Amino acid sequence: MQGMATARNQLDHTVEMISSQGSSMAPINYSFPERYRDSYREEIASFVDGILNQNYYNVTEDECVMSHLMAEAAAGSAKSQQVIDFKAYYRDMLAGN
Repeated sequence: MQGMATARNQLDHTVEMISSQGSSMAPINYSFPERYRDSYREEIASFVDGILNQNYYNVTEDECVMSHLMAEAAAGSAKSQQVIDFKAYYRDMLAGN
């Protein structure tokens, strides 16, 4: 493996207790809005700014296709529990394979 990126779920606190019986830590926050409160707040503020000030952030067709292909590859990797070579996956998908 050459590397990876991770985004950990937010917890109420970062205290982890470890003993001879095992370990315990705070459970993850229940919902996405709870876990990513600041991100949701910023996204909503940006959306409102776009409406009020006509600041539109258009996403290109290529960006939409790329995000879809990345999500498909990630789902395939999770389902197969195998690493997916994204360059090869991307090339095959664009070729219609």
